[in-house]
Amino acid sequence: MTLILGIDPGLHGGICFLYQRKPPVVIPMPLMPTSSRRNLHDLDEQASIIKFSGASLVAIEDVTRPAKLTRHQGFLIGVAKCAGIDVVHIRPQVWKKH
Repeated sequence: MTLILGIDPGLHGGICFLYQRKPPVVIPMPLMPTSSRRNLHDLDEQASIIKFSGASLVAIEDVTRPAKLTRHQGFLIGVAKCAGIDVVHIRPQVWKKH
């Protein structure tokens, strides 16, 4: 069964599991609480989800700023590539139409 992961890399983003002929499953972006009121990306949890998902493709929202978000996008792309998963970039204007 084909699985595609759709990823919005923002702090309020999420990960969508898209299986053929099944309803999508969406989870919020895994975060870690900190002592201050700011949350940080839980990079270990996000990497595990990507590596062990069995996905054949990762579709990630293409971001251009701020710098923290583009670094996080690069991290997610790197994890997917190291896991041997193909990556495509989707502009927000495209996926928001659907």
